[in-house]
Parts: sequence; C-alpha cells; structure tokens
Amino acid sequence: MVIMPCRYRALLDVAAGYKKTGISLVGYNGKGLYPAGASDDAGIYYFIPNIAHAFNLSIARAIDVFFVGLMMITLIAGIIGSLLFFKRWSTRLIAVVGLVGIALVSLKVGDVYLASAYAAVGIIPPFLYFTRSKKINGWFVAFIFLAGLSIGIDHYIRSQAGTAVLIFTALSLLFYIKISRKEKAILTISLIVGMLMPMFYFHTLFQQRDAYFASNKSYAEQLLGGHPLWHSVYVGLGFLDNEYGLKYNDDVAYNKVRSISPGTRLVSPEYEQILKRETFKFIREHPRFVLYTLFAKLGIAFFFLLVFANIGLLAAIRYPKGWPLELSFWGAISISALPGIIVIPTPPYLLGLIALATIYGIVSINHAVENGAWRDIYAALNRSGDKSKCAA
Repeated sequence: MVIMPCRYRALLDVAAGYKKTGISLVGYNGKGLYPAGASDDAGIYYFIPNIAHAFNLSIARAIDVFFVGLMMITLIAGIIGSLLFFKRWSTRLIAVVGLVGIALVSLKVGDVYLASAYAAVGIIPPFLYFTRSKKINGWFVAFIFLAGLSIGIDHYIRSQAGTAVLIFTALSLLFYIKISRKEKAILTISLIVGMLMPMFYFHTLFQQRDAYFASNKSYAEQLLGGHPLWHSVYVGLGFLDNEYGLKYNDDVAYNKVRSISPGTRLVSPEYEQILKRETFKFIREHPRFVLYTLFAKLGIAFFFLLVFANIGLLAAIRYPKGWPLELSFWGAISISALPGIIVIPTPPYLLGLIALATIYGIVSINHAVENGAWRDIYAALNRSGDKSKCAA
C-alpha cells in the first residue's frame, strides 16, 4: 500500500511509543516522546498501531490490512446494496464493474485519501436501496446509524473525507425520501448519534494522551491537533507557473512562515494563522492570477467528472431522475470537488469526486434503462435502418 514516508515513519514512532507507555497516540522517535498525529489526522495513528499490536504484525503489514480491509468491507457493502437496488442484471453488472473500478483506482492512489472513496462506495448504494421502500424499519435505522459511524471514523482518517456523502444523505432525507417528519427525525437522530460516537471516543483518547504529557511535563507546546488547512490552501495557489515564487511545495509555506516569524513551530495554530493572513493578502494583491488558477482547477475537476460519470451524464439529461435525487448527488459532487479546487486537482484530492461521479453515472444509466432506454435505442436504430433502405 502506498503511503507517504513521513506517515510511515510516524506510525513506526507510534508503535514504539505504545510499547513504551501503553498509551495510544504517543510517538517515540528514539530521543523522546511526542503527541502523535498532532499535525495530521489522528485516525491512522490509532488504528494501524493497534492492529499491529493486536495481531503481532509489522507496521507495513498492518497498513495493508487496515486500508485494504476497509476497502473490501465497503466494496462488499456497496455491491450488496447495488444488487438489491438495481432490478436488472445488466445494470447490476454495470454497478459491480463500476464499484470494483472505484476500489482499484482508490487502492492505486493509496494512503489516507482512500477514506473519501470508503464513504461513497459503502453508503450510497445501500442507502438508495433502503429509500425504495418509502418507509423505515429497524434495518434502515441501524444502517443510518452505521452510516453516521462510518462518516465519523472517515473524518479521523482523512479530514472531511465523509462530508460529501453526509451532504448526499442529509439532502436525501430532506427532499428525496417520501416519509413522515417523525420518521425523518428518527433517521436524522440515528445519523447524528453514529457520527458523534467516534468524536467522543477520539476526544477521550486525546484527553488521555494530553493528561500523560501534562503529568510528565514532557511536552508543553500547543499543537494544531488536526490536518493543517491554510498550509494546503497557500501552496495550492502555486498550481500554475508564476512569477511570485509560489509552488505546490511544502517548503514554500514553511519558508514564508519563517520569513515572517522565525520562531513559529511548524503546523502550530500560529503557523496556520500566518498562512491564513498571507493567503488572503495574496488574493487581494493578485486577484486575476488567483482567478486563472481557480478556473484551471475547475477545468480539470470537470474533466474528471466527464471521464468517470461518462454516458451517465447523457442518460441523466435524456431521462431525468427528478430534482430531489439530482440535488442530493450534485450537492455531494460539488463538495467532493472542493479539495481539488482549493488545493490541487490530482486523483488523491479528487478521489471523492471520482467515486461519486462513477456512482452517479451508474444510477443515471439504471434510471434510463428502467424508463425504456434500450427500447428507445432499438427504435432509433430501426428508424436509421429504414432511412438507409429508402435512400438505397
């Protein structure tokens, strides 16, 4: 499994830190202890070392087990949901091929970016199946709870990885599902409770870790405690070649902060505040360049949409699914494109868009088939053949 070298080294440190202290999210780099995942999303630094410890695996093997295992679980859930939701074997086959394709692309991308695909593949197809009954039961409530739990866990693997699917689910609950307000309230509460459980759990882990360092007085610096936002936004301004010294390179952000405040610790709250100010300052001073950069990123994101939704877009135009479901999908697709537009439009940052666009295309094709697409195509081919005979 592909993973950034810095994350791999940090995971080795966390495994060593756990052996030394018995506390999760504590790293040991051979010189001293430090809070693990302070400048990244903490999920992998909890799950992977614990998998390695529980099953006596190397960190490299635990990485494979964690990422590939989650991909297989969500793929199986997505395939089962598709087989139940789609009525015809032709569209079931298309769905299975599409979902397996998402899984293969995701595994090729690797690292924490897979979290964006987990949510889309594992939640949307079963969710659509449950909505077909137009009533809720215990299974639907349990699924919504598990969906919320999955979205919450995804957030700790990759920040905001499940947000697009959350938007899809929320919009569908509001506008697409034809059930009573009471039933919608039950599902919404189940979703929220599921999402809150990982939040409370990780909050407890952070408290235990911080209490350990406070009692030992071994690490008193204030850290960000999550993936840095403004660092990524600032280096993302350098997507296009420019004369301003901006590049998509971490050193560009580091050097900018050092030039303003040499003593600032990397990815600390002060570090993020400096880059936030510098980002808005650059936007004010060079609005035209920023606009060109924005449109270049939008163009690439649109290209990904065309490639992965492909004929599903044509099917959606010719056989509309109704505005509630379209709103749910396009709201989610728009949110999933933001990481690529704000930072850089590459497959890792657009993996959520890739997954959602593929599923949208599959659902659109299925809807077209259910509404007579094959019959219309056959009729069009017959008319074309008749015209050819007349011309002859």
